[in-house]
Amino acid sequence: MAIYKKRDQLNKKYGFKKYSVDHIIPLKHKFVSGLHVANNLQILTTTENLQKANKFIPGHNESFYNTKYWKNMPT
Repeated sequence: MAIYKKRDQLNKKYGFKKYSVDHIIPLKHKFVSGLHVANNLQILTTTENLQKANKFIPGHNESFYNTKYWKNMPT
């Protein structure tokens, strides 16, 4: 998937393992089961990804994560 190439480019430019790919809706969760598809993936800093962990807030994840992280990503 292209998102992994983008993550690799960011890590090469800004530092090894600084960025990682996250599932917006977790693959395994008590209430939901996300898919490993492009529109359920986002690039986060590794620190942010570890803080997010396996969290899912119904009706909140989509707008919160798309706004907070994608719009501020370095290019």
